[in-house]
Amino acid sequence: MSKMTKTIAALGVVAGLGVAAMPLSSYALEDTETVNLTVEVGQSIEITAKETTVDLGEATSSKMAEGGTVITVHTNNEAGYNATIKADQPRLLSGDTDAIPSTGASAIPANGTSAWGYKIGSITDYVAASTTAQSFANTSAVSAQAGDTYDLNFAVSVAPNQAAGTYTGSVTLTATAN
Repeated sequence: MSKMTKTIAALGVVAGLGVAAMPLSSYALEDTETVNLTVEVGQSIEITAKETTVDLGEATSSKMAEGGTVITVHTNNEAGYNATIKADQPRLLSGDTDAIPSTGASAIPANGTSAWGYKIGSITDYVAASTTAQSFANTSAVSAQAGDTYDLNFAVSVAPNQAAGTYTGSVTLTATAN
């Protein structure tokens, strides 16, 4: 092979390799796809008590028994909520809680020398326990991230002739979306 033939052959090989040696990015194809997301967040409302059993200690005719817990309301309802409290029965009972006496030494009524009541939220002074729901908070916005908190306090006073014993009762707290 002559020098010229060798040179032409070498140039042909180099020219062929030059095309092959070009960066692949010069020839890369590209495609994109968008993925859309959808999520539904349902409305929610929750009311909780830090302690669901509150021991008020001992009451005497000269010493009122007091105690409490913390109530938290969580909601994502943009219109807020109304929260209420009501006594499940009008009196605290001693002994057989299936029988609800109207008076007598086995009950501490909501009103009288012996009495019990509560305060919470907008109810800033002790009120007699009532079986009618009483509003203690009415908001017009979602709750704080940690929830809206309210101190729920109970008090019991007793007359000198109140029968000794352990008295029990309960309240129901309700949060309703506005």
